[in-house]
Amino acid sequence: MNAVIKIKKDVLDTIVYHANLNNTLECGGYLYGYSKKTFNGIEIVVVDVYAEKILGQHNSFNFDPNYERRAIYYLNENWWGLNQKIALIGNYHSHGKYKAIFSKEDRKAQKMWMNDRIALLYSPKYNEIIGDIIRKDGSVLQARVTSYDDYEYQLSCGIKDCLPISYPDQELVYEDGDRPKTLKYKPKRR
Repeated sequence: MNAVIKIKKDVLDTIVYHANLNNTLECGGYLYGYSKKTFNGIEIVVVDVYAEKILGQHNSFNFDPNYERRAIYYLNENWWGLNQKIALIGNYHSHGKYKAIFSKEDRKAQKMWMNDRIALLYSPKYNEIIGDIIRKDGSVLQARVTSYDDYEYQLSCGIKDCLPISYPDQELVYEDGDRPKTLKYKPKRR
């Protein structure tokens, strides 16, 4: 089965910016979008993000229930009535100074996100982002992560309203030697 996670470029920029507020500590946030079946698998499209200036420890980040409640409130305030298919589709977190590899604790937390939800993991030190799709039965699909530019859905809010974005323009690129599910976040050449 083919699994793809498509992330809107400004959502990806927000994730990277959030992780680099203090790139030695972990952070996390919530993702909004929709899933659709393709002829050979599943595709998750991420159109928006909710992130607060909350940082964890050097090797952990815990999603507080109140953080999730605020993320649901954000969804209702910004997307209710605009597009019926937009939902809270998953979350992301960073691994600070560690590689983008889901830990045992991450795998346990994924069990709470069944029903075609996603978990993204970004490593600021290694400039890698990986993603999993957690199926209805609890099985996990390693997904290919891509980014896109789309002006159909404007980014409603998120951490960008709290902090000025001054991160340089970058793009996702695959490199030789990478496992096929890992993307590097590199500056564009001008």
